[in-house]
Amino acid sequence: MMLTMIRARFACTGALLSALLVACCRTAPPSVLRPDPAGLEAQRGIVRNAFSGIDPRDDPAAAADFRQGLRTGVSAAWWGFDPVDATPALQSSLDSGARIILIPAMGRPWITRPLSIRSHTTLVLEEGVEILSKEGEFQKDDSSMFTLKDVEDVTIYGYGARLAMRKADYRQQPYAKSEWRHAIELYGCTRISVLGLTAESSGGDGVYLGRGDRQSFNSEVLLRDLLLRDHYRQGISVISAQDLRIERVEMSFTEGTPPSAGIDFEPNYADERILRCVLSNCVIHSNRGPAISAVLRVMDESSREIDIRVEDSYIAGSPISLLVFGAGRVGGRIQFTNTALQGIQLVRPGHRVEISGN
Repeated sequence: MMLTMIRARFACTGALLSALLVACCRTAPPSVLRPDPAGLEAQRGIVRNAFSGIDPRDDPAAAADFRQGLRTGVSAAWWGFDPVDATPALQSSLDSGARIILIPAMGRPWITRPLSIRSHTTLVLEEGVEILSKEGEFQKDDSSMFTLKDVEDVTIYGYGARLAMRKADYRQQPYAKSEWRHAIELYGCTRISVLGLTAESSGGDGVYLGRGDRQSFNSEVLLRDLLLRDHYRQGISVISAQDLRIERVEMSFTEGTPPSAGIDFEPNYADERILRCVLSNCVIHSNRGPAISAVLRVMDESSREIDIRVEDSYIAGSPISLLVFGAGRVGGRIQFTNTALQGIQLVRPGHRVEISGN
């Protein structure tokens, strides 16, 4: 009897050690995500159609045509390219009312302060474009590179382009401690697509989806072919969203402040939503905190049930693969399909969220 108990104890210890070894090994994904060639070709097609026969880097005649209402597309370079601070040119193009706005590759980075995007805009970052946060700027604790607030019908193309902020700078004086200096932030937006971008080293999240002034959730958002690396708080924070699709997105090497997750579903108020959120063909690896977390402590009986589905994805190299916390008063489901979770799963006992397929 005693021998059986000892064997059982050592078996449990061995299983735990095996789980910890799997969890702590910062493994690389089995294959690198490759953007959909159709997305890149669509981006090139927009540039060809909107700027055929003109120079998007410097064409006074084309700029004059736009001012006279003869063109629907503009280039940010038509407002002048300043390699020290390109913010005036970039924001002027975003405020121009043009339906298509191109940020062309100039051979040098576009250095910027915070920018905002209006409704009914297609923004194209040409292949080879780098947009970098300006050194010494972003001093406000919630200043982000691109902000979309209460807007609709916006598409951002960035196949072959890169956004990068100065995470290392934000962790020391003169910067106040903050976890909200995001690369891209959406507040209460509808019909938004962000496609093909690499976004690195923000002082917060790669992408943040929060409530707006007009509605408490984002709706019909598509994040596709994104590489989100080395962010301070999360690869993606989903505070409030319905009909969210995240396709072929890598969330990796998040490190800085808790939770340091690949993706975190965490409403701030009971009336916010985590509804019909789908991750498909994603890679979540080598994050300091959980690969996926759902922190639902503010939700109660009045809240909409949560609905998260993860399919055909790779999750490894983080100490915790799944964290579900504070789900005692809200129901719903987290469903995994054809997705293996490598790492410890911490799920609060007594919750009403059904977790399946893991």
